[in-house]
Amino acid sequence: PIFYGTKGTLVIEKDRSLRTYATRHKQDADKIHEVPPLPEGRQDIAQEFLHYLATGELHPTLDLPVNIDAMAMLDAGIRSAVSGKMEQVNDKYWCIG
Repeated sequence: PIFYGTKGTLVIEKDRSLRTYATRHKQDADKIHEVPPLPEGRQDIAQEFLHYLATGELHPTLDLPVNIDAMAMLDAGIRSAVSGKMEQVNDKYWCIG
């Protein structure tokens, strides 16, 4: 996945690295972040589902508040693509004041 922003671009590579590009016309990433591996026995969605059935424990990325925030960001991205402008994420942080 690639995420374009007003101050740079984030690219998630197949090797699970997160690369940030903030300098225009630069081919190499400004910073490379290593993404920690998933827990043993929970490396794919099938294993995660079996773990949930056995323990009732969800991976943190499957938690409802995390996903509501993600949906709010996706919604703002869609609205921004349509309007051609920055669109605010309508959540508790953007709506203060």
